[in-house]
Amino acid sequence: MKRLLLRAAAAALTLSSVDVARAVPVYLDFTGTIASYTLPAVEGAETGTAIAGSFTLETDRLLSSGPPLSGVQYTFVDFNPTGLAQPLATVNFGGREISFPQFERTYAYVTFVDGCQPVCNAGSSESYSINAATEDVFTPGYTGRYHSYFLNIFASARTPLPDYPYFEYFDAFDGAAMTPADAFTLPTWNLQGNFLENVFDCVDGSCTSVASNASFNFDITSLTRGVGARPVPEPGMLGLFVAALGGAWLMRRRPPAATRHAR
Repeated sequence: MKRLLLRAAAAALTLSSVDVARAVPVYLDFTGTIASYTLPAVEGAETGTAIAGSFTLETDRLLSSGPPLSGVQYTFVDFNPTGLAQPLATVNFGGREISFPQFERTYAYVTFVDGCQPVCNAGSSESYSINAATEDVFTPGYTGRYHSYFLNIFASARTPLPDYPYFEYFDAFDGAAMTPADAFTLPTWNLQGNFLENVFDCVDGSCTSVASNASFNFDITSLTRGVGARPVPEPGMLGLFVAALGGAWLMRRRPPAATRHAR
């Protein structure tokens, strides 16, 4: 992660040459249910709890972090974005609503793992993910409460098998040819998600975990994604809705019949 952040910071230095007014938005909205915990469940967000969330990124701001890590992972990062029209991401579960950015350092990134070069061998696979993170900046000797949130959606190119090895992986894309928008148009395959919350109390750089931490995987039951602005309600439907509200208001303002006849 530190290596990724260093690359992201270097990529961010080129933002001054990017005309963000031409940025192309990409979006993803999802609903699902919490499938499993890797840390103790938080009250109100146990297994089976409904979850909803979104990502709103801009392709022109997602910059390549450099040569692929280990020769297979291609990453595009938007580091510490400013002037956003909408949050990078949101997540809602168990009565909680969290928005990214939230803390001092925030970044979104899209990754493509091109593991089948030239063919899929045992243990290799191809996948892509959409990610957002926000965190306090931790420095040596840090004293105070440290927070971080992480949300991601990921899909692996694989076909289920009836028995061992249970999945067959296949060559799905050429990592060197991928662009950030491809993560919003590729097949979803086995789409899943993960949320991670870290809260630590720190004194002079020594930190202990706070009990409210949460980490869970979730299954996705509905998904809407696309390139460009999110669609808005059709004018006809919107007009009917406004007319209905206006009619209801007039009915409330109109006095009862007996009152009108008495005048």
